[in-house]
Amino acid sequence: MLPPDDDDDSSGLASSCPDGEHLDGELCVPVACGLGAWSGIDRTGAVVHVAAWGSASGDGSESSPVTSLVTAVELAADGAADIVAVDVGTYVESLSFTRYVGTLRIEGRCAEGVVVQGADQGQPTIAVLGGQVELAGLSVTGGQPGIFAGEIEGGLGTSLGLRQVVIEDAETALAASGPETRVDIQASDIRGGERGGMRVEGGAQLTGEALVIERTERTGLIVTGAGSLAELADSEVRHVVIDEIGTGTGVAALAGGTFEGMRLVVADGEGPGAVAAGGTFRCTDCSLQANALAGVAALDSASVRLTGGTVIGTVPTLDQPHSGVGVFAHAAVGQVDVTLTDVQLAGHAGPAVYLRGPGRYVVDGCTLDDSGTGDGVAALLAALDGVSLWQDEFGLLVRGSQFIHVPLDAAMLHASSAFFDSSTFETGPGFDIWSQECAGIPAPIDNTGQAVDNGCQGAPRVVDPRVEVVAP
Repeated sequence: MLPPDDDDDSSGLASSCPDGEHLDGELCVPVACGLGAWSGIDRTGAVVHVAAWGSASGDGSESSPVTSLVTAVELAADGAADIVAVDVGTYVESLSFTRYVGTLRIEGRCAEGVVVQGADQGQPTIAVLGGQVELAGLSVTGGQPGIFAGEIEGGLGTSLGLRQVVIEDAETALAASGPETRVDIQASDIRGGERGGMRVEGGAQLTGEALVIERTERTGLIVTGAGSLAELADSEVRHVVIDEIGTGTGVAALAGGTFEGMRLVVADGEGPGAVAAGGTFRCTDCSLQANALAGVAALDSASVRLTGGTVIGTVPTLDQPHSGVGVFAHAAVGQVDVTLTDVQLAGHAGPAVYLRGPGRYVVDGCTLDDSGTGDGVAALLAALDGVSLWQDEFGLLVRGSQFIHVPLDAAMLHASSAFFDSSTFETGPGFDIWSQECAGIPAPIDNTGQAVDNGCQGAPRVVDPRVEVVAP
Protein backbone atom coordinates (compact mmCIF):
# COMPACT_ATOMS: atom_id res chain seq x y z
CA MET A 1 0.00 0.00 0.00
CA LEU A 2 1.26 3.47 -0.83
CA PRO A 3 1.65 6.17 1.80
CA PRO A 4 -0.91 9.00 1.87
CA ASP A 5 0.10 11.97 -0.27
CA ASP A 6 1.28 15.11 1.48
CA ASP A 7 -1.65 17.44 0.97
CA ASP A 8 -1.77 21.11 1.84
CA ASP A 9 -5.42 20.69 2.84
CA SER A 10 -6.42 23.51 0.50
CA SER A 11 -9.04 21.65 -1.54
CA GLY A 12 -12.73 21.70 -0.84
CA LEU A 13 -12.45 18.05 0.23
CA ALA A 14 -11.04 19.23 3.56
CA SER A 15 -14.47 20.43 4.56
CA SER A 16 -15.63 16.79 4.65
CA CYS A 17 -13.44 16.13 7.70
CA PRO A 18 -14.90 16.40 11.21
CA ASP A 19 -14.06 19.37 13.40
CA GLY A 20 -10.49 19.15 14.64
CA GLU A 21 -9.33 17.12 11.66
CA HIS A 22 -8.01 17.95 8.20
CA LEU A 23 -7.41 16.09 4.97
CA ASP A 24 -4.06 14.33 4.57
CA GLY A 25 -4.06 12.70 1.16
CA GLU A 26 -7.29 10.70 1.19
CA LEU A 27 -7.55 10.47 4.98
CA CYS A 28 -8.88 12.80 7.64
CA VAL A 29 -6.37 13.07 10.48
CA PRO A 30 -6.26 15.22 13.63
CA VAL A 31 -4.95 18.71 12.94
CA ALA A 32 -2.32 18.14 15.65
CA CYS A 33 -0.79 15.42 13.47
CA GLY A 34 0.23 17.84 10.75
CA LEU A 35 0.44 16.73 7.12
CA GLY A 36 2.44 13.86 5.69
CA ALA A 37 3.46 10.48 7.13
CA TRP A 38 5.58 10.80 10.31
CA SER A 39 5.14 14.57 10.22
CA GLY A 40 6.93 16.40 13.01
CA ILE A 41 8.99 13.43 14.20
CA ASP A 42 12.73 14.01 14.48
CA ARG A 43 14.11 11.15 12.40
CA THR A 44 17.75 12.10 12.64
CA GLY A 45 19.53 8.78 13.05
CA ALA A 46 18.75 5.14 12.31
CA VAL A 47 14.95 4.79 12.05
CA VAL A 48 12.44 1.97 11.82
CA HIS A 49 9.17 3.22 10.33
CA VAL A 50 5.72 1.96 11.34
CA ALA A 51 2.46 2.68 9.52
CA ALA A 52 -0.97 1.12 9.36
CA TRP A 53 -0.70 1.26 5.56
CA GLY A 54 2.65 -0.56 5.58
CA SER A 55 3.45 -4.25 5.16
CA ALA A 56 3.94 -6.97 7.76
CA SER A 57 6.97 -8.03 5.75
CA GLY A 58 8.35 -4.51 5.32
CA ASP A 59 11.94 -3.68 6.14
CA GLY A 60 11.12 -0.60 8.24
CA SER A 61 12.32 1.91 5.70
CA GLU A 62 10.30 5.00 4.84
CA SER A 63 9.13 3.38 1.62
CA SER A 64 8.44 -0.01 3.24
CA PRO A 65 7.24 0.51 6.82
CA VAL A 66 6.20 -2.36 9.06
CA THR A 67 2.70 -2.50 10.54
CA SER A 68 3.60 -3.56 14.08
CA LEU A 69 5.45 -1.89 16.96
CA VAL A 70 6.61 -5.31 18.16
CA THR A 71 8.21 -5.95 14.78
CA ALA A 72 9.75 -2.47 14.77
CA VAL A 73 11.35 -2.98 18.17
CA GLU A 74 12.80 -6.31 17.04
CA LEU A 75 14.28 -4.59 13.99
CA ALA A 76 15.71 -1.86 16.21
CA ALA A 77 17.16 -4.24 18.81
CA ASP A 78 20.80 -4.40 19.77
CA GLY A 79 21.45 -0.88 18.50
CA ALA A 80 20.31 -1.50 14.92
CA ALA A 81 18.19 1.65 15.22
CA ASP A 82 17.54 4.21 17.93
CA ILE A 83 14.21 5.62 16.67
CA VAL A 84 10.86 4.00 15.91
CA ALA A 85 8.65 6.48 14.03
CA VAL A 86 4.93 5.69 14.07
CA ASP A 87 2.36 7.08 11.64
CA VAL A 88 -1.35 7.65 12.38
CA GLY A 89 -3.31 4.52 13.24
CA THR A 90 -4.50 2.18 15.98
CA TYR A 91 -2.03 -0.58 16.83
CA VAL A 92 -3.57 -3.45 18.80
CA GLU A 93 -0.66 -5.12 20.52
CA SER A 94 1.20 -5.43 23.80
CA LEU A 95 4.79 -4.32 23.76
CA SER A 96 7.40 -5.64 26.21
CA PHE A 97 11.06 -4.73 26.44
CA THR A 98 12.31 -7.86 28.18
CA ARG A 99 15.96 -7.33 27.40
CA TYR A 100 18.33 -4.44 27.43
CA VAL A 101 17.60 -2.28 24.43
CA GLY A 102 20.23 0.42 24.89
CA THR A 103 18.61 3.71 23.94
CA LEU A 104 15.39 3.74 21.96
CA ARG A 105 12.80 6.43 21.21
CA ILE A 106 9.33 5.40 20.04
CA GLU A 107 7.57 8.48 18.74
CA GLY A 108 4.15 8.81 17.20
CA ARG A 109 3.02 11.50 14.86
CA CYS A 110 0.66 12.82 17.56
CA ALA A 111 -1.14 11.43 20.60
CA GLU A 112 -4.50 12.30 19.04
CA GLY A 113 -3.88 10.04 16.05
CA VAL A 114 -1.50 7.28 17.19
CA VAL A 115 -3.09 4.76 19.58
CA VAL A 116 -1.41 1.71 21.11
CA GLN A 117 -4.26 -0.47 22.34
CA GLY A 118 -3.44 -3.34 24.68
CA ALA A 119 -3.97 -6.71 23.06
CA ASP A 120 -4.08 -8.57 26.41
CA GLN A 121 -6.00 -6.83 29.18
CA GLY A 122 -4.26 -9.01 31.78
CA GLN A 123 -0.83 -7.62 30.86
CA PRO A 124 0.74 -4.16 30.52
CA THR A 125 0.15 -2.54 27.17
CA ILE A 126 3.77 -1.37 27.29
CA ALA A 127 6.33 -2.86 29.71
CA VAL A 128 9.88 -1.50 29.96
CA LEU A 129 12.24 -3.76 31.91
CA GLY A 130 15.68 -2.32 31.26
CA GLY A 131 17.46 0.27 29.17
CA GLN A 132 16.68 3.84 28.24
CA VAL A 133 13.35 4.16 26.47
CA GLU A 134 11.43 7.27 25.48
CA LEU A 135 7.78 7.28 24.40
CA ALA A 136 6.38 10.39 22.73
CA GLY A 137 3.38 11.56 20.75
CA LEU A 138 1.08 8.60 21.27
CA SER A 139 -1.89 7.33 23.28
CA VAL A 140 -1.80 4.12 25.31
CA THR A 141 -5.10 2.44 26.16
CA GLY A 142 -6.00 -0.61 28.22
CA GLY A 143 -3.64 -2.89 30.07
CA GLN A 144 -2.87 -3.89 33.66
CA PRO A 145 -1.22 -1.39 33.96
CA GLY A 146 -1.19 0.73 30.82
CA ILE A 147 2.57 1.31 31.12
CA PHE A 148 4.91 -0.53 33.49
CA ALA A 149 8.52 0.45 34.21
CA GLY A 150 10.50 -1.98 36.33
CA GLU A 151 13.46 -4.29 36.59
CA ILE A 152 14.42 -7.87 35.90
CA GLU A 153 16.33 -9.39 38.82
CA GLY A 154 20.01 -9.12 38.03
CA GLY A 155 19.29 -6.93 35.02
CA LEU A 156 20.17 -3.35 34.27
CA GLY A 157 18.19 -0.38 35.50
CA THR A 158 15.28 1.19 33.65
CA SER A 159 15.01 4.79 32.50
CA LEU A 160 11.67 5.65 30.92
CA GLY A 161 10.80 9.04 29.47
CA LEU A 162 7.27 10.01 28.48
CA ARG A 163 6.51 13.15 26.50
CA GLN A 164 3.12 14.25 25.15
CA VAL A 165 1.61 10.88 25.94
CA VAL A 166 -2.00 10.07 26.83
CA ILE A 167 -2.69 7.02 29.01
CA GLU A 168 -6.32 6.07 29.49
CA ASP A 169 -8.79 3.29 30.25
CA ALA A 170 -6.20 1.06 31.93
CA GLU A 171 -6.46 -0.68 35.31
CA THR A 172 -3.67 1.59 36.55
CA ALA A 173 -2.34 4.07 34.02
CA LEU A 174 1.36 3.96 34.96
CA ALA A 175 3.26 1.83 37.49
CA ALA A 176 6.95 2.14 38.35
CA SER A 177 8.73 -0.33 40.63
CA GLY A 178 12.28 -1.03 41.77
CA PRO A 179 15.21 0.99 43.15
CA GLU A 180 16.90 1.25 39.75
CA THR A 181 13.77 2.49 37.97
CA ARG A 182 13.49 6.13 36.92
CA VAL A 183 10.52 7.67 35.10
CA ASP A 184 10.32 11.20 33.73
CA ILE A 185 6.94 12.25 32.35
CA GLN A 186 6.28 15.59 30.68
CA ALA A 187 3.24 17.34 29.17
CA SER A 188 1.06 14.24 29.34
CA ASP A 189 -2.52 13.29 30.30
CA ILE A 190 -3.72 10.38 32.42
CA ARG A 191 -7.41 9.55 32.34
CA GLY A 192 -9.73 7.02 33.88
CA GLY A 193 -7.51 4.45 35.62
CA GLU A 194 -9.83 1.87 37.22
CA ARG A 195 -7.39 1.26 40.10
CA GLY A 196 -5.63 4.62 40.07
CA GLY A 197 -3.59 6.97 37.95
CA MET A 198 0.09 6.48 38.76
CA ARG A 199 1.75 4.15 41.28
CA VAL A 200 5.41 4.48 42.36
CA GLU A 201 6.76 1.78 44.67
CA GLY A 202 9.72 -0.36 45.68
CA GLY A 203 12.21 2.50 45.64
CA ALA A 204 11.35 3.76 42.16
CA GLN A 205 11.57 7.48 41.39
CA LEU A 206 9.26 9.52 39.17
CA THR A 207 9.43 13.16 38.11
CA GLY A 208 6.68 14.90 36.21
CA GLU A 209 5.83 18.32 34.85
CA ALA A 210 2.75 19.75 33.13
CA LEU A 211 0.63 16.66 33.75
CA VAL A 212 -3.13 16.35 33.97
CA ILE A 213 -4.43 13.36 35.95
CA GLU A 214 -8.20 13.22 35.85
CA ARG A 215 -11.20 11.01 36.55
CA THR A 216 -9.15 8.14 37.92
CA GLU A 217 -10.61 5.84 40.57
CA ARG A 218 -9.20 5.35 44.10
CA THR A 219 -6.12 7.59 43.73
CA GLY A 220 -4.57 10.01 41.28
CA LEU A 221 -1.02 9.19 42.35
CA ILE A 222 0.28 6.88 45.07
CA VAL A 223 3.92 6.62 46.19
CA THR A 224 4.68 3.86 48.66
CA GLY A 225 7.66 2.12 50.21
CA ALA A 226 10.99 3.29 51.58
CA GLY A 227 13.05 5.16 48.98
CA SER A 228 10.14 5.66 46.62
CA LEU A 229 9.86 9.25 45.40
CA ALA A 230 7.42 11.13 43.19
CA GLU A 231 7.90 14.79 42.23
CA LEU A 232 5.30 16.79 40.30
CA ALA A 233 5.48 20.41 39.17
CA ASP A 234 2.90 22.61 37.43
CA SER A 235 0.45 19.73 37.26
CA GLU A 236 -3.20 18.97 38.06
CA VAL A 237 -4.98 16.08 39.74
CA ARG A 238 -8.74 16.40 39.25
CA HIS A 239 -11.98 14.50 39.86
CA VAL A 240 -10.58 11.40 41.56
CA VAL A 241 -13.60 9.22 42.35
CA ILE A 242 -14.43 6.87 45.20
CA ASP A 243 -14.16 3.12 44.68
CA GLU A 244 -14.67 2.18 48.35
CA ILE A 245 -14.36 3.89 51.74
CA GLY A 246 -10.87 5.37 52.10
CA THR A 247 -10.44 6.01 48.39
CA GLY A 248 -10.97 9.01 46.13
CA THR A 249 -7.60 10.45 47.21
CA GLY A 250 -5.73 12.82 44.90
CA VAL A 251 -2.16 12.10 46.09
CA ALA A 252 -1.09 9.49 48.67
CA ALA A 253 2.36 9.07 50.29
CA LEU A 254 2.47 5.79 52.23
CA ALA A 255 4.84 3.54 54.20
CA GLY A 256 8.04 5.54 53.73
CA GLY A 257 7.21 6.96 50.32
CA THR A 258 7.86 10.66 49.62
CA PHE A 259 5.89 13.09 47.47
CA GLU A 260 7.23 16.53 46.52
CA GLY A 261 4.94 19.01 44.77
CA MET A 262 5.43 22.46 43.28
CA ARG A 263 2.49 24.54 42.02
CA LEU A 264 0.28 21.47 42.09
CA VAL A 265 -3.52 21.67 41.85
CA VAL A 266 -5.57 18.89 43.47
CA ALA A 267 -9.25 19.64 42.99
CA ASP A 268 -12.80 18.28 42.97
CA GLY A 269 -11.98 14.85 44.39
CA GLU A 270 -14.57 12.62 46.04
CA GLY A 271 -12.08 11.94 48.87
CA PRO A 272 -9.15 13.79 50.47
CA GLY A 273 -6.91 15.94 48.32
CA ALA A 274 -3.81 14.30 49.81
CA VAL A 275 -3.10 11.64 52.44
CA ALA A 276 0.26 10.87 54.06
CA ALA A 277 0.26 7.68 56.18
CA GLY A 278 3.72 6.74 57.34
CA GLY A 279 5.05 8.74 54.40
CA THR A 280 6.06 12.32 53.57
CA PHE A 281 3.99 14.88 51.67
CA ARG A 282 5.60 18.23 50.86
CA CYS A 283 4.01 20.82 48.62
CA THR A 284 5.03 24.40 47.78
CA ASP A 285 2.60 26.94 46.33
CA CYS A 286 0.02 24.21 45.85
CA SER A 287 -3.75 24.53 45.65
CA LEU A 288 -6.00 21.90 47.20
CA GLN A 289 -9.59 22.87 46.55
CA ALA A 290 -13.12 21.47 46.67
CA ASN A 291 -12.10 17.99 47.77
CA ALA A 292 -14.14 15.86 50.20
CA LEU A 293 -13.52 14.80 53.80
CA ALA A 294 -10.13 16.55 54.17
CA GLY A 295 -7.90 18.77 52.06
CA VAL A 296 -4.73 17.13 53.42
CA ALA A 297 -4.55 14.33 56.01
CA ALA A 298 -1.50 13.23 58.03
CA LEU A 299 -1.75 9.77 59.62
CA ASP A 300 0.51 7.32 61.47
CA SER A 301 4.01 8.83 61.72
CA ALA A 302 3.52 10.90 58.58
CA SER A 303 5.19 14.20 57.80
CA VAL A 304 3.27 16.96 56.00
CA ARG A 305 4.76 20.28 54.91
CA LEU A 306 2.73 22.92 53.09
CA THR A 307 4.53 26.13 52.14
CA GLY A 308 2.48 28.87 50.53
CA GLY A 309 -0.55 28.03 48.49
CA THR A 310 -4.15 27.38 49.50
CA VAL A 311 -6.41 24.75 51.00
CA ILE A 312 -9.94 25.80 50.12
CA GLY A 313 -13.51 24.54 50.26
CA THR A 314 -13.33 20.98 51.59
CA VAL A 315 -16.81 19.44 51.80
CA PRO A 316 -18.24 16.65 53.99
CA THR A 317 -18.71 13.08 52.81
CA LEU A 318 -22.04 11.28 53.06
CA ASP A 319 -20.75 8.85 55.70
CA GLN A 320 -19.19 11.71 57.73
CA PRO A 321 -21.47 14.74 57.56
CA HIS A 322 -19.33 16.41 60.29
CA SER A 323 -16.19 16.27 58.12
CA GLY A 324 -14.94 18.65 55.42
CA VAL A 325 -11.82 19.85 57.24
CA GLY A 326 -8.86 21.66 55.70
CA VAL A 327 -5.78 19.99 57.23
CA PHE A 328 -6.36 16.86 59.33
CA ALA A 329 -3.88 15.02 61.58
CA HIS A 330 -4.30 11.89 63.68
CA ALA A 331 -1.74 9.22 64.56
CA ALA A 332 -2.98 5.87 65.79
CA VAL A 333 0.65 4.73 65.45
CA GLY A 334 3.65 6.93 66.30
CA GLN A 335 3.21 10.67 65.94
CA VAL A 336 2.56 13.01 63.06
CA ASP A 337 4.55 16.06 62.03
CA VAL A 338 2.63 18.89 60.34
CA THR A 339 4.04 22.29 59.38
CA LEU A 340 1.92 24.89 57.61
CA THR A 341 3.76 28.03 56.50
CA ASP A 342 2.07 30.99 54.79
CA VAL A 343 -0.93 28.88 53.77
CA GLN A 344 -4.41 30.31 53.13
CA LEU A 345 -7.13 28.01 54.54
CA ALA A 346 -10.73 29.00 53.90
CA GLY A 347 -14.28 27.91 53.22
CA HIS A 348 -14.27 24.48 54.85
CA ALA A 349 -17.39 22.88 56.30
CA GLY A 350 -15.31 21.75 59.28
CA PRO A 351 -12.33 23.42 60.97
CA ALA A 352 -9.57 24.73 58.73
CA VAL A 353 -7.09 22.79 60.91
CA TYR A 354 -8.25 19.67 62.81
CA LEU A 355 -5.69 17.90 65.02
CA ARG A 356 -6.21 14.72 67.06
CA GLY A 357 -3.65 13.47 69.56
CA PRO A 358 0.02 14.23 70.27
CA GLY A 359 2.32 15.35 67.49
CA ARG A 360 4.50 18.16 66.21
CA TYR A 361 2.27 20.90 64.81
CA VAL A 362 3.29 24.33 63.52
CA VAL A 363 0.86 26.85 62.04
CA ASP A 364 3.09 29.75 60.98
CA GLY A 365 2.01 32.87 59.12
CA CYS A 366 -1.25 31.29 57.97
CA THR A 367 -4.74 32.68 57.47
CA LEU A 368 -7.64 30.60 58.80
CA ASP A 369 -10.84 31.99 57.34
CA ASP A 370 -14.57 31.28 57.15
CA SER A 371 -14.55 27.60 58.15
CA GLY A 372 -16.19 25.41 60.77
CA THR A 373 -19.74 26.32 59.84
CA GLY A 374 -20.90 22.76 59.09
CA ASP A 375 -22.19 20.01 61.39
CA GLY A 376 -18.90 19.43 63.23
CA VAL A 377 -16.74 21.56 65.52
CA ALA A 378 -17.65 25.25 65.12
CA ALA A 379 -14.06 26.55 65.21
CA LEU A 380 -11.34 27.53 62.75
CA LEU A 381 -8.76 25.40 64.60
CA ALA A 382 -9.62 22.26 66.60
CA ALA A 383 -7.06 20.47 68.79
CA LEU A 384 -8.54 17.35 70.40
CA ASP A 385 -7.53 14.27 72.38
CA GLY A 386 -4.23 15.26 73.94
CA VAL A 387 -2.57 17.77 71.63
CA SER A 388 0.10 19.20 73.91
CA LEU A 389 1.54 22.62 74.61
CA TRP A 390 4.44 23.50 72.31
CA GLN A 391 7.74 22.70 73.99
CA ASP A 392 11.11 21.50 72.68
CA GLU A 393 9.91 20.97 69.08
CA PHE A 394 6.81 19.10 70.16
CA GLY A 395 3.16 20.09 70.61
CA LEU A 396 1.15 22.86 68.94
CA LEU A 397 2.59 26.26 68.00
CA VAL A 398 0.41 28.88 66.32
CA ARG A 399 2.55 31.83 65.28
CA GLY A 400 1.93 34.97 63.26
CA SER A 401 -1.43 33.72 61.99
CA GLN A 402 -4.81 35.35 61.43
CA PHE A 403 -8.21 33.97 62.43
CA ILE A 404 -10.96 35.76 60.53
CA HIS A 405 -14.69 35.24 59.96
CA VAL A 406 -14.83 33.18 63.15
CA PRO A 407 -17.99 30.97 63.24
CA LEU A 408 -18.09 30.55 67.07
CA ASP A 409 -14.62 30.03 68.55
CA ALA A 410 -11.35 30.78 66.78
CA ALA A 411 -9.63 27.79 68.43
CA MET A 412 -11.16 24.83 70.26
CA LEU A 413 -8.84 22.97 72.70
CA HIS A 414 -10.41 19.72 73.90
CA ALA A 415 -8.16 17.92 76.45
CA SER A 416 -5.40 19.82 74.67
CA SER A 417 -3.26 22.93 74.86
CA ALA A 418 -1.25 25.21 72.58
CA PHE A 419 1.16 28.12 72.37
CA PHE A 420 -0.25 31.13 70.51
CA ASP A 421 2.37 33.68 69.48
CA SER A 422 1.83 36.98 67.63
CA SER A 423 -1.48 35.92 66.13
CA THR A 424 -4.66 37.94 65.65
CA PHE A 425 -8.29 37.00 66.20
CA GLU A 426 -11.37 38.56 64.68
CA THR A 427 -14.12 38.78 67.29
CA GLY A 428 -16.62 35.96 66.97
CA PRO A 429 -19.80 35.05 68.86
CA GLY A 430 -17.77 32.73 71.09
CA PHE A 431 -14.16 32.96 72.33
CA ASP A 432 -10.77 33.37 70.74
CA ILE A 433 -9.59 30.27 72.62
CA TRP A 434 -12.14 27.87 74.06
CA SER A 435 -10.73 25.19 76.40
CA GLN A 436 -12.54 22.18 77.85
CA GLU A 437 -11.65 18.94 79.63
CA CYS A 438 -8.68 20.72 81.16
CA ALA A 439 -7.83 18.39 84.10
CA GLY A 440 -4.07 17.97 84.12
CA ILE A 441 -3.74 19.94 80.87
CA PRO A 442 -1.52 23.06 80.96
CA ALA A 443 -3.40 26.24 80.16
CA PRO A 444 -2.67 27.51 76.64
CA ILE A 445 0.08 30.11 76.53
CA ASP A 446 -0.94 33.27 74.72
CA ASN A 447 1.78 35.72 73.66
CA THR A 448 -0.58 37.72 71.49
CA GLY A 449 -1.75 39.83 74.41
CA GLN A 450 -5.28 39.92 72.98
CA ALA A 451 -6.82 36.43 72.87
CA VAL A 452 -9.91 35.95 75.02
CA ASP A 453 -9.85 32.55 76.76
CA ASN A 454 -12.87 31.01 78.45
CA GLY A 455 -10.64 29.69 81.26
CA CYS A 456 -12.06 26.20 80.83
CA GLN A 457 -15.42 27.44 82.10
CA GLY A 458 -18.86 26.89 80.63
CA ALA A 459 -20.85 24.03 79.20
CA PRO A 460 -18.66 21.89 76.90
CA ARG A 461 -18.94 22.33 73.15
CA VAL A 462 -19.82 19.25 71.12
CA VAL A 463 -16.80 17.56 69.52
CA ASP A 464 -18.28 14.16 68.64
CA PRO A 465 -18.37 12.33 66.38
CA ARG A 466 -14.68 12.69 65.58
CA VAL A 467 -13.48 12.94 61.99
CA GLU A 468 -11.82 9.77 60.69
CA VAL A 469 -9.57 9.47 57.65
CA VAL A 470 -8.05 6.18 56.49
CA ALA A 471 -5.19 5.55 54.10
CA PRO A 472 -6.15 4.48 50.57
